[in-house]
Amino acid sequence: MTASTNREKQLADFEAGKIKVLINMAILTEGFDCPTLKTVFCRPSGKGCTIQMAGRVLRKCPSHSYKQVVQCRKTPHPMLKTAMAAEQYIWSQTGWRSIQANRQLDAITQNSRDIISRTNVQLPKLVSANRSRPLRWRRRNTDGI
Repeated sequence: MTASTNREKQLADFEAGKIKVLINMAILTEGFDCPTLKTVFCRPSGKGCTIQMAGRVLRKCPSHSYKQVVQCRKTPHPMLKTAMAAEQYIWSQTGWRSIQANRQLDAITQNSRDIISRTNVQLPKLVSANRSRPLRWRRRNTDGI
């Protein structure tokens, strides 16, 4: 879809299912509302444009339980900076591969951090005796702050 094509006919054909895919040249970036839209391929863009393009597919629709935003890996503003996806996929040589983490991973990670933060570590006497300067985290600020 470009500025010189018959947009009304193309959109009507798309909504009627006669056209399966619309490719637009910044024509439908803002203001286009089609709740049955399932997938948007966003060109590499900054935050504002990415949110506008992704917004075209993020309209709620009872007949579609999921929507998709597809972006280039090197885009300046990945959509995940704005909204976290329920599922994420990455393209590999063998096709699309899920990168969804184990649901318990966050809890396991937090538990590990808590354990590590409470652990008292003592350097062996041989190491601590041969240190020419104090450990960085044990230095005292000479300004009294």
